[in-house]
Amino acid sequence: MRDLPCTAFEREHPDYCTEPGRDRTALHRDDDYLHFCLAPTTSTPKPCPVRSPGILRMAQEVTRVIGDHLGG
Repeated sequence: MRDLPCTAFEREHPDYCTEPGRDRTALHRDDDYLHFCLAPTTSTPKPCPVRSPGILRMAQEVTRVIGDHLGG
């Protein structure tokens, strides 16, 4: 899956709703299905330099599942 509908948070923060005209946000680059960063990968590892909704979406889902498992 390349994109998902924008969330309310993403609509309020335009850097996260990457395709507002379609109400869609990209999870990864078209040419890179492995990484969630929307910037091109480099040969030297470094933090993602651009807002990338896929990173936030994945982190939220992981923490939700852990919270559910722990009874939170």
